[in-house]
Amino acid sequence: MNTPHLHTIGIDLGDRNHHICVLDESGDVIREFSIRNEREALALLSSQYPTALIAMEVGAHSPWLSRYLEGRGHRVIVANARKLRLISQNERK
Repeated sequence: MNTPHLHTIGIDLGDRNHHICVLDESGDVIREFSIRNEREALALLSSQYPTALIAMEVGAHSPWLSRYLEGRGHRVIVANARKLRLISQNERK
């Protein structure tokens, strides 16, 4: 059974804080904010957007964080930025 994703959440991982960008079904940004790198903050994010598709970059925290969010029922995509041409060729990255 495929659950429709009402929101897509992008997570820019950090050691202490994660930067979050939430998109609606149309791909419009509806919210940007930061959360602490703590399970309680991630649980709150998960409960606020229970059907969200979540995308994050490969990093030190991506293995445990992706498993944690998948365990809460989310579909999680972990992308290697070096293999995504549009990101890897960006001068700001």
